[in-house]
Amino acid sequence: MGDAALAAVRGFQTILLNQKKDVDTTDLEAQSLESLLMLAKASYIKPDAVWGFPAIQAMLLAARHDIEMHGYSNRSTLKAVLESVRPLAPLEIAMEKAGKRTLQVFPPYHVSFEASIPALLEMVAHQVRVDAERPFNNPFDEFLEAAEDVRNHYLELSTTDFENTLARKWVVESLIMVAWVHWTLLMQPPAGSENHLDGVEESLRSLISLVPSLFPETTEPHRFHATEAADSLACLGISMLEHGWIKTAQSCASIIGALAINSAALRPDPYVLADLHQRLEVLARAAVALGRLQAAIDIRAVIQRPATVSDDHWPHFLEARQTRLSQLDRSLRERQRPSRLRDDPIWELQRLLNRGACTS
Repeated sequence: MGDAALAAVRGFQTILLNQKKDVDTTDLEAQSLESLLMLAKASYIKPDAVWGFPAIQAMLLAARHDIEMHGYSNRSTLKAVLESVRPLAPLEIAMEKAGKRTLQVFPPYHVSFEASIPALLEMVAHQVRVDAERPFNNPFDEFLEAAEDVRNHYLELSTTDFENTLARKWVVESLIMVAWVHWTLLMQPPAGSENHLDGVEESLRSLISLVPSLFPETTEPHRFHATEAADSLACLGISMLEHGWIKTAQSCASIIGALAINSAALRPDPYVLADLHQRLEVLARAAVALGRLQAAIDIRAVIQRPATVSDDHWPHFLEARQTRLSQLDRSLRERQRPSRLRDDPIWELQRLLNRGACTS
């Protein structure tokens, strides 16, 4: 059965990737995608099935082919694929808990896969062009439509109980990569599109605001997953500060603050909270290094005691925070290179401080 299923997947993929721009194959595409989804669902029933991920990959590759041919439209294949694969998340969680996902990442969130969600949105971003004949049109319309569909996908995922699995980590990492796609447009907008960037910034803020919902108060997620998310947000916030996007930088701080509150909801841990507060302090110091003193004040105001921590226990949390701040000071004195495994906000802060020292 496995060989036959794989052959069927390859057949449907061939059909989808051979569609032509000038030929209407809407019904054929819909039938092929539906068949691939049925094959993917069937893979969760049979132990050790090998055709599930290839089926999902074929669907995502079809979305990539559609973007290449047509850009992004109301009938986008990507939107249909996102709606189809979202209900598979609980099945993926069950497979991971059963030990069936060792060293495997569900394709939509596998950031190294050429047709992952971030890669597909990046394709749409690369197609942004200013219409010389209609320069008043917003050149980001298609991108913003695609970004909204992607954002809605993550919003729906936020209702999933990830049960402290690695699946949550992969979803959050892919969301952060989608955020960096927005960042690239803000930093390097196509010529003539500069007056339309507010919508991109707003889309970015709406996207990253979903991160705390993926670490809800009702769960006790792996501490390193939350701090890795905070690392990414702090790096994004530092870059936003550096380039004048202050509102988004403050949003990054607020989101880290929300992660801190959520992390302390069930079983407050002094060092988990201290780790997240340290990231806020890094972001605040970056604001000071850039001369954005009011932003630094606003960011530090986010560092607060969660309501779940009692007066009696609060001194232990303050001690943990002081330990982390002392470690931060030592890292700034001693660190020679950034971490190669993840975003490193301490390195980014050190870069700003060193730049200031060179120009003073």
